[in-house]
Amino acid sequence: MFDILEHYPRPLAAGVLTPWPGGFSGARLWRLRTSLGDFCLKAAPGDVRHLAWIHEQLARVRALDFVPKLIATRCGVTWVCHDGLLWELQTWMPGRADFHEAPSDAKLRHACRALAELHRAWGTRGEVGPCPAVRRRVEILRSWQGLGDSPLPIARILPQRISEALTELQPWLARPVPLQTCLCDGWHDHFLFEGERLTGVIDFGSVKLDHRAVDLARLLGSMVPDGPWHVGLGAYHEVLPLSAEDLELIPLLERTGLTVAVLRWLDWLTLRPRTFADPARARRHAERLFARFLKPRRVRYSEPLG
Repeated sequence: MFDILEHYPRPLAAGVLTPWPGGFSGARLWRLRTSLGDFCLKAAPGDVRHLAWIHEQLARVRALDFVPKLIATRCGVTWVCHDGLLWELQTWMPGRADFHEAPSDAKLRHACRALAELHRAWGTRGEVGPCPAVRRRVEILRSWQGLGDSPLPIARILPQRISEALTELQPWLARPVPLQTCLCDGWHDHFLFEGERLTGVIDFGSVKLDHRAVDLARLLGSMVPDGPWHVGLGAYHEVLPLSAEDLELIPLLERTGLTVAVLRWLDWLTLRPRTFADPARARRHAERLFARFLKPRRVRYSEPLG
């Protein structure tokens, strides 16, 4: 780690690193305290070309105060390749991902407005094509067809859910939709608050070209899976209008995304066990996910968006 910091200006290289809890992707995080303020050091496997593209997308939205700012090395680049990992340094974003601990309509509105501001800053650029999120879901679901016997209760209902999800997604496989830069993993733990004020959106490691519905589905599904979607959608709609197609695709991506997430966690926990920095936290997250999966529901819009 200290070899990595030598790539940065001296005040940063002289800082103090503290390991920090990360998510479930396998990335490693540290908080760097320096005379210039606090920063986040991240190390993760990846493709340099894709990371360079992600950094280009971050540069496009750097004017938004809730987006972390990349720190360039003394050579002027924003990443370091070392020991088979890609390292990057960003400004530290204040606040906590505490929506579940202290939920409120105000927080939900702020999160969805921030997402809309990101989407507006990135823009569509006029690109159109089949929805990549639909394709990814179909590929994963098909790979799990023919699921064998399992002692886990949740596995017994998976074949039916997989079949239902594939049927729902099929009409969208070739349907052209507007595409733009999206978070593609903007969920509860990546939206930080101080009180009811949104202070940061973090972890842009999954950014890719997609339909904006994938971000709304991920955010609303993780924050208020059975709650007031109209509150969040209304806040988003005030910044960027939502179409009838959007309102059809968002709950579809949320439902089918939940099935895909359950498959992923079954893989990580049973078939190809993954090592987590905080195993207890990972298991709690998986248990909440499985509980949601066992309570099928479909979101309905009972109020106008404005």
